[in-house]
Amino acid sequence: MSHEQDAGDAAQEVCLRLFLHRDRFAGRSKYSTWVYGVAVRTCLHMRRGRGRRQRRETPVDSEALWSGVAGREGSPEGTKLDLQQMLETLDDEDRAILILKYSEGHSHEELAEMFELSESACKMRISRARDKLQQRYGGEGRGNAE
Repeated sequence: MSHEQDAGDAAQEVCLRLFLHRDRFAGRSKYSTWVYGVAVRTCLHMRRGRGRRQRRETPVDSEALWSGVAGREGSPEGTKLDLQQMLETLDDEDRAILILKYSEGHSHEELAEMFELSESACKMRISRARDKLQQRYGGEGRGNAE
């Protein structure tokens, strides 16, 4: 969620939704997977709302974002864009699915349940998100992502 206060708000909202929609758990997956799905969708919904408000408030300085990328014209020698900044260039759902897959180790089946996708659509979404990063930042280390 990027900010501690937003994370606290999201946690409260997730707990409320879990309570109000507890009858929607169908038992087709583990309870923890269902909870993750509710949490992910809630956080994405809240980030989208916050993103719309922020776009009206402050325009994004894309030149500042790219100024830290190594190898770009005008960037200082040795300056690199960190992984968090790279992930921030993706849309919220792509970023979330990559973090849940590679940082938290969820399976394609669990991610498909969380994002309400088929397993093949989930695999394709992960592949496309990785491809977006590769196109923007080069392909070093791509083979290590699997």
